[in-house]
Amino acid sequence: MKYTGGKGRIARELAGVILSYQQDHDLYVEPFLGSAAVAEQVVPHFGRAVLGDVMPDLVLMGQALQEGWAPPTSVSEELYQYMKTCTRPS
Repeated sequence: MKYTGGKGRIARELAGVILSYQQDHDLYVEPFLGSAAVAEQVVPHFGRAVLGDVMPDLVLMGQALQEGWAPPTSVSEELYQYMKTCTRPS
């Protein structure tokens, strides 16, 4: 998933910096998960990981993935436009 401000282009470089400064590879905490580009590079080097974000839509998607939801491999323009107008459950 690409979006303005994404870390995907520099994920490997960021991962290298994180791993070079990290002494204990037991727990990795990522407060700015976004598209998970950096986490994808870093998490395999740690025993445990806590991944989070403050964007409600990303949090809901992560929860759905944990519960077994499989995202579609393609989305029509009509469905995309519809989903942009959906509101979050209360």
